Amino acid sequence: MNRFAIASACASLVVILVSAAACSSNDSPGKTNVTVGGATGIAIVNSDYMSTSISLFDPAKAALTFDDCINSTTAATSLSLSLSGDVVLPSAAQPGHELLIIDRFNAALTWLDPTTCTVKRQFSVGTGFPSDPHDVVALSATKAYVTRYEKNPKPTDDPADNDEGDDILIINPTDGTISGRIDLAPFAGKVTAPATPGTDTAAADVTVSARPGRALLIDGNVYVALDNLAADFSAAADGRILVIDPAADTVSGMIDLPGLKGCGGLASVPDSKTLVVTCVGDFNAPVQIDGSAIVAIDLGVSPPAIKSKLGAAVFGGQPLSADAGGALSATTGLAVSLGTLKKTPPDRLWSYDMEAGTVTQLKEASDSFVYGALLLDSAGKQLFLTDGAKETPRLHVIDVSGAPTVKTSVDANPAHGLPPRSLGWY
Repeated sequence: MNRFAIASACASLVVILVSAAACSSNDSPGKTNVTVGGATGIAIVNSDYMSTSISLFDPAKAALTFDDCINSTTAATSLSLSLSGDVVLPSAAQPGHELLIIDRFNAALTWLDPTTCTVKRQFSVGTGFPSDPHDVVALSATKAYVTRYEKNPKPTDDPADNDEGDDILIINPTDGTISGRIDLAPFAGKVTAPATPGTDTAAADVTVSARPGRALLIDGNVYVALDNLAADFSAAADGRILVIDPAADTVSGMIDLPGLKGCGGLASVPDSKTLVVTCVGDFNAPVQIDGSAIVAIDLGVSPPAIKSKLGAAVFGGQPLSADAGGALSATTGLAVSLGTLKKTPPDRLWSYDMEAGTVTQLKEASDSFVYGALLLDSAGKQLFLTDGAKETPRLHVIDVSGAPTVKTSVDANPAHGLPPRSLGWY
């Protein structure tokens, strides 16, 4: 596998603005400009968690448009912060169909022109600490929410620094200006550590951070998934979805998911007022699948309510991947069950029907922890699944016009052979 040198983390945590620089496929070594069209496409993050390469994909043709749009060795004249090995894409397309890359390790956001892969701007959302941004929700051309997963252990005393973390940072995506934050720490769940038998140790509350992750704008509200984890990841509170009113920049509601843990996957089902959530469970629990499920939430009632749930036990007895991108309707879709460290069973792809309580295995991976992102192309009636198999990394294209069927598999990064991990529309 061809690996890149890893750029060292930049210590500067001030706003970084980058002018349009030459980083298109035509002037950067090793890049392949296949075809470029004006239609909206799919971005693919290919990574071995040390290096990253972004490729672009045309869903209508099931073919790459750019094999290597930008990567971890893109010249310093193009970026103030080179891409790390921990990069994701936003849950929804951005205004003007710009390509937005979220670098969690560097706490940096980078915008590109996807027709040329030219960097347009880049800036940090760290505000003095490694904030670990997980998602960006565009509210308008000049306002966006950034979910910041980490809490700053030593914030300043000045609220204007916006450096507490465990929050939503409010930014102007055109220039990086910060206008405020929404503190989510007060909305974190609760965990009580049991008393130790035979000792004087009493039951005590465990401090849990909200840890906001993925977020979606639906019918004027922003829905944010909280991981609700302790600082050392040793304890997990029940899953919770926050409802944010972007007009007031305040939390207007909460949707609790009792008994479920690690509820980080979100998907909106068009025309059904349904939010689908996937929960991976608590990795520290004796039985992880007890806290893992797919949940359909009815957003058409007030307050929103759970209308159906399918526990992970029916998916071969394995916990589910925290990715809800395979939701086809309010009750049906595709989901991934996680393999084990022993590789038996490996990851598996399933179709499910929550109303009937049934599942069908569609595909088995060659290894564990290689199936990643699911992304639905509702117009093309197809779904995409990343497969990071070591020997043959691929993007699987699944026909969902009828019974789901894998119709083709594409090498997502021929230039470098990095496995695909994350998918997003632009």
